[in-house]
Amino acid sequence: MIFPNMPQRFDFNEMQKIIEVLKTNKLWPYPVDDPKGYVNMATDLLKTFFNMPYVVPTSSGTASIHTALGGLKIKAGSEIILPPITDAGTVAPIIFQNAIPVFADIDPITSNITAQTIESLINENTSAVIVVHLAGCPVDLDPIIELCKRKKILLIEDAAQALGGTYKGKYLGTFGDVGCFSLNDQKHITSGEGGFITINNENVYFEAHNFHDKYYDRHDRGVRYHGIGLNYRLSELDGALIISQLPKLLNIVAKRRELGNMLSNLLDSINGIITQKAPENSGHSYFFYMFRIDTNIITKKRDEIITFLNSQGLKARGGYVEQPLYKTKVFQDKSFFNGGVWPAELVANKTIDYNINLPNAELANSSTISFSFHQGLTEHNIIEISTLIKQAIR
Repeated sequence: MIFPNMPQRFDFNEMQKIIEVLKTNKLWPYPVDDPKGYVNMATDLLKTFFNMPYVVPTSSGTASIHTALGGLKIKAGSEIILPPITDAGTVAPIIFQNAIPVFADIDPITSNITAQTIESLINENTSAVIVVHLAGCPVDLDPIIELCKRKKILLIEDAAQALGGTYKGKYLGTFGDVGCFSLNDQKHITSGEGGFITINNENVYFEAHNFHDKYYDRHDRGVRYHGIGLNYRLSELDGALIISQLPKLLNIVAKRRELGNMLSNLLDSINGIITQKAPENSGHSYFFYMFRIDTNIITKKRDEIITFLNSQGLKARGGYVEQPLYKTKVFQDKSFFNGGVWPAELVANKTIDYNINLPNAELANSSTISFSFHQGLTEHNIIEISTLIKQAIR
């Protein structure tokens, strides 16, 4: 079968904006209050869209996480709880900010962490929790928000895959102390690379803005080089693309949600298939589609199923990551830095052991099948996909 490619995402609006920027003869995004600056205009649009008082544009989703940690002034040697099934971009900033990743088990249906899996890991050295809305499926946030408030720890949302996703009527990325987003080429909307963070607190905003801009103090608060930061800035070209792409987001997400929910309803009727469900009154944004096979019911090997789906034109793969992050060589060896020394361990005065077993994470990842998903699919394609999956598991 032949499934349609991603539909054309760029049109005359993007081209016109790019030409406008080039005609200004300026790609620099400063000053931050320039009413004609494209990054500044994009930032204002994002603030309005998400109904958030502060937004810091960044150069990638990874930069968003790192800028969040810098803005929140995460203490060196402290522990940050996160899921083990996520992109390296979620965990790398923790390492480089000299904090310690602590992996929590997940709900095996959604592959997201829960308040129950987080709470047992919290100790006096815990500084934050990072929740990841994997594939655009919302984490059940209310219990985690209550837990973080009760334990007085920070909450960071990794919404890189969840643009336009919702939880109980609000956009994902607006619940935590900081929400982190990506705008790379694979995302619902894109500026090529890029990202941004959403913030409620003014002090965190200024710290984050300084951190992502080498602590140049663009807001003239008299703190230039009072801290250290990196260059995670956007150019005016990125800003122009965001301005053109953002108005398209809701239609893209609505179509993906319609198709994704349709597919889940069809697959739910197949014995042995477990679909990824959003919490009640929440909206999945379907960055990609993932489902699990119940190995107690389906005896065919996952790799055989994937091979069949690929042979029929549906480009499928296994779990989102090859293995939970704690099982990878870099975590098993703790070879984060040259020289065999991990500064965070020295600061914390403790040895971290990643020889752990998180049964739900390992079960979910080893039994997951995923494939690309986009708004260019049709209802007929969705029926074809469900039929192929039914055939593949026999």
